[in-house]
Amino acid sequence: MNTNVTSPGYIIVGGVHGNEGVVVSRNSIGTNHTHWLSDDEWYVAQTNRDIWTDFKDHRYNTTVKNMDKLG
Repeated sequence: MNTNVTSPGYIIVGGVHGNEGVVVSRNSIGTNHTHWLSDDEWYVAQTNRDIWTDFKDHRYNTTVKNMDKLG
């Protein structure tokens, strides 16, 4: 069920076991993207940008670079 909200945003949910996590991106009328944890993507870097777009964000790029080093 989708509930209208007044502005877009992100809902971040995590669990207690591996791969239990998702970032839900919302617009004002519903979900427009979900990004789930997996064996290949063990983290989700979330700044105030839509991660599926080709937007240059130094905070996001730096976070990804540093998390990949932890590998």
